[in-house]
Amino acid sequence: MGAFTTAFHTRLANDSTLTELLSTFRENPAVFSAFPIPAEVILPYVIIGEPFSDEEFDCKVEPGREQYRDLRCYAKGDGSLIEIEAISERVRALFHNYNLPITGFDNAFICTCSGPTVGPDEENIYSRIVTVRVVAMEA
Repeated sequence: MGAFTTAFHTRLANDSTLTELLSTFRENPAVFSAFPIPAEVILPYVIIGEPFSDEEFDCKVEPGREQYRDLRCYAKGDGSLIEIEAISERVRALFHNYNLPITGFDNAFICTCSGPTVGPDEENIYSRIVTVRVVAMEA
């Protein structure tokens, strides 16, 4: 995993409030950084999407990066939104206005979030998307 993906995964997988809401896979919280995920994974889970934008964010004296990526949350489509809303709201809370530590970067690791928004629901599966913006200045 790259430095940004590792930082996202660490934040999600180490939060006990979130992990209590998720299933486990091979004795770890069901947080994935690659898609497709293994077929035997049980709902609910979170997938860390690849960045859909990764741009330079240089200031006068430091190079930096601005990255956007989606954190996709999935839960059983059982007629109740309680589970998917709890998971997606917790994911948002973990990143919004949080200074995310990223190896190889220092200073402003500023995260802001949008969402959760409704993702593409499938039969018996609900999804929500939390979009995270990170600005990080290189070390």
